[in-house]
Amino acid sequence: MKRKNYSWILGLSFLLVQCTGEKKEVVKTDTVEQTEHIKLYKVTNVPFVVNKNYVLKSSEQNHGVQHVKITSKAHFDRVFDQKDKQQVGEEVDFSKSFVLALVGLPSKLETSFSINSLKEKDDFIELTYCVEEEEQELAQAVYPYAVVVVDKKFNKDIRFLIE
Repeated sequence: MKRKNYSWILGLSFLLVQCTGEKKEVVKTDTVEQTEHIKLYKVTNVPFVVNKNYVLKSSEQNHGVQHVKITSKAHFDRVFDQKDKQQVGEEVDFSKSFVLALVGLPSKLETSFSINSLKEKDDFIELTYCVEEEEQELAQAVYPYAVVVVDKKFNKDIRFLIE
């Protein structure tokens, strides 16, 4: 009699273990199905030039890095001045290109933007950058900035990513 009871208990425990094992497997297949909906993009590197022939005009206070897409000379002239008025040639031609500008927070440390990549994905382009800060202290706080010139054929929505 005791053997029959032990057999029933043993059989019941095997049945319960199998049921919980099946539930875990169902959960796994659900998560696999969710990951199948990830959108894949065709990614192409976009050529660009970082133009250092301009200086930032006095900037208003901001609370973070500003990302600006500039498509006209009038808009560009409100934000930047030419470094050396005598030097000719490095001017941005807005009929053939546009500008992606980054303007950072004021800092007394030597700070700059490093552009890591510019990639075209289906319906947008993605600019990846990092902020480099050196230990050298400056006499006064300055705004770090970068002027990135891009061919107009890549004029799409822009996403800025910091690394």
